Amino acid sequence: MESPPMPGLRNRSEKLVSLKPIETKRPEAAIEEYDMVTVEDEPLSPMARIFHDPGFYVHAVAVMACNTWISPQPVKDKLVQTLLKHPRFTSLMVVDEDNLADMKWVQTKVDLDQHIIIPEVDESRLASPDKFVEDYIYNLSKTNLDKSKPLWDLHIINVKTRDSESGRV
Repeated sequence: MESPPMPGLRNRSEKLVSLKPIETKRPEAAIEEYDMVTVEDEPLSPMARIFHDPGFYVHAVAVMACNTWISPQPVKDKLVQTLLKHPRFTSLMVVDEDNLADMKWVQTKVDLDQHIIIPEVDESRLASPDKFVEDYIYNLSKTNLDKSKPLWDLHIINVKTRDSESGRV
């Protein structure tokens, strides 16, 4: 005898009910304006405060290897449609003028050329491309982010390594 399903669970024979999307859009005017937008100020969460404490900087680093050379322009085009629609990636972390001990997020326009870094690498001069990429990533973790712009960068390293074929042919 089959027991009745628990609330919130479905039987394999039942259709999957799609969830409603979470609304994350901002007014178009906020995207187009160059100067800082103060309408959507939001205080930092307790976790964000910890991550930005001067003695406890945290860098999130993700590495992705590709089978082809990465062209920067299509990447920029897609970032405009995706990442730049998220408020955290289009906001500055600033000190609250009313309470100097607090910080808040203030939206601003993002100049992708300041966030996408593509180092010029002469692969013929590299003793080990794998070691170069490893050292490059290690050195990123020792840097401080520029707080005059949103706190993210994208580094595109077109080097052929053991795990990728993204060097130029």
